[in-house]
Amino acid sequence: MNIRSEQGIAAIGVVVMLLVVLSLLATTLWQYSMFQIKAAQREKAYLQALYLAHAGAEAAKAAWLDKGAETKLEGQLARVYYNDETNGFQLNRPESYLGFIDIVIETVTDEGEDYRLTKIISTATVGGVSRSVTLTTYPQRYGHQDPLNLYNENTGQISGSNLFINEYLIVETFSEGSSLHFGSSLQNQNAHFSARAIAFETSIDLARGGTASWTMFFDWVLGLMLAKTLSIEAEYVFFKDIALLYAQRNNDLEAPQAQYSIVLRIPQGRGIELNGQLYGEVYFEGESVYKQQFKWDRGRGLFADYTLSKSNSEAEELQTYEGVPLAGNAFYFRDGTDLLNPKPGQLIPIPEEQQNKHDAYRDMFIWE
Repeated sequence: MNIRSEQGIAAIGVVVMLLVVLSLLATTLWQYSMFQIKAAQREKAYLQALYLAHAGAEAAKAAWLDKGAETKLEGQLARVYYNDETNGFQLNRPESYLGFIDIVIETVTDEGEDYRLTKIISTATVGGVSRSVTLTTYPQRYGHQDPLNLYNENTGQISGSNLFINEYLIVETFSEGSSLHFGSSLQNQNAHFSARAIAFETSIDLARGGTASWTMFFDWVLGLMLAKTLSIEAEYVFFKDIALLYAQRNNDLEAPQAQYSIVLRIPQGRGIELNGQLYGEVYFEGESVYKQQFKWDRGRGLFADYTLSKSNSEAEELQTYEGVPLAGNAFYFRDGTDLLNPKPGQLIPIPEEQQNKHDAYRDMFIWE
């Protein structure tokens, strides 16, 4: 074989090797590009699932907050789909959807502690990629628990006061039909509940009478008042049904006037400014807010007891000074507002589109 033939064969071998190397390189580059594309797609799905999970948790939080303590959402919620054609969420499975969200709401009770936590666990799945996020409440503070001990959890009888706590305070009783109330003794009594936001998940019934001995009345003079006052100090207050009490002296100069009322106050340095003054927000979410007239009855004899009992008068619906019913409405309230005797401008109606209930819970949830 001559030299040229050998060189030709060598050249062909080099070309073949180059073709093999180039083929392998092309295959490798194609595989790498496919890997990069899939990685990018997976990263996109990863981020989309994360965004959907966050959106689901926020929506579940809003729904949870809208419910009262007795009707809070809990357990596995219905699956929600994100329709990529309408760019909206829906419960039924659409023909084309980006992904879906599964949400579980859990109540966690620590037997060693006197509080509860709520966890909202939102899991979104996009293109086979799943991401989970968790929203957790701070410990939910209840007024009957240590160290507050504001009332008896079974009977609802008010028993204490507290200094301001920068927390969301829940007031509820556990016996069916029980409501928050003062004791039956006819003595002046004050109680003070103070927190950033206070939600009454039980009704308040201050329209209760009682009996007192004549010797107690002997110390009362003209113009004196028998008063029982529940002072509520908070930026946000949520009420259920409310019943208050009032009684006139009538012709018995030894009997005092009586008022069992609720006074709304604002924590120092808090509230929103309106017309140069600070206001809080109060929501009357029950069906009735009224005052009931009572009367004094005196038994026979010189030292007979006095009894404060319900009169035959119909209960009166409580209103603002300007005549707006309290029940079912929301108001900005000024510091010192007495619900039994509101003054001009102390309760300003909040239009529904301007109501910001969720601001009361702005610091209640944290992301895990």
